Amino acid sequence: MPFGTEAGFFANLGLTTVVIGPGNMAIDGHQPDEGLSKIDLVTCDVMLNNILGELIP
Repeated sequence: MPFGTEAGFFANLGLTTVVIGPGNMAIDGHQPDEGLSKIDLVTCDVMLNNILGELIP
């Protein structure tokens, strides 16, 4: 990946690792004046709540 996360640390411990979050790193991340739209944040919030709903009945 062209950006840094803690995923490598967890993968080195033998844990399956997934990196998720709002936006699109190819166009949004680590660019001059980078930022996220409100819809990206809302969409990510909905996705994370759906995941939690599956993990915590």
